Amino acid sequence: MADSGAQDRNLPASERKLRRAREDGQVPRSRDLGHFGAIAVGIALLAALAPGATGRMKALLAAGLRFDRRAIETPAAMGERLADFAAQFVWAVLPIGAVAVVVALATGVALGGWNFTLKALAPKFGKLNPVAGLPKLVSADRLIDTGRSCLLALVLGGVAANPSR
Repeated sequence: MADSGAQDRNLPASERKLRRAREDGQVPRSRDLGHFGAIAVGIALLAALAPGATGRMKALLAAGLRFDRRAIETPAAMGERLADFAAQFVWAVLPIGAVAVVVALATGVALGGWNFTLKALAPKFGKLNPVAGLPKLVSADRLIDTGRSCLLALVLGGVAANPSR
């Protein structure tokens, strides 16, 4: 009897079970594909947009450090300047953010297909026990993920700090 239970677990999932899991928002996803897509597109964007963006940011900084009599005498003028510079900064960064959103959606769709459901957003109060989640924080998988992230940060930091430019 015990052998039949172990044998059932090795069988592939039925079509009905796969459909129900998909309706619940449980589809296989690769975190590494999303990370790779974000890093690759981020590097490509920086390489393509860096000259124009640095020039624009330099002009924004120079304009922000220039003061006239009105800016000094009227306290409200500083708030207006801050709002104006913040809006200019947002417009400078917005294309990068928009591309990052598109890449995040594309990498999510690339592996598991388009799957939109609100069931995945519903709170699961049974999973809010912090003691039950503690072993997951210190598991071998998390240690490997942390090590991989640290190595990635070191490599990216080394490339960014390369003095040979």
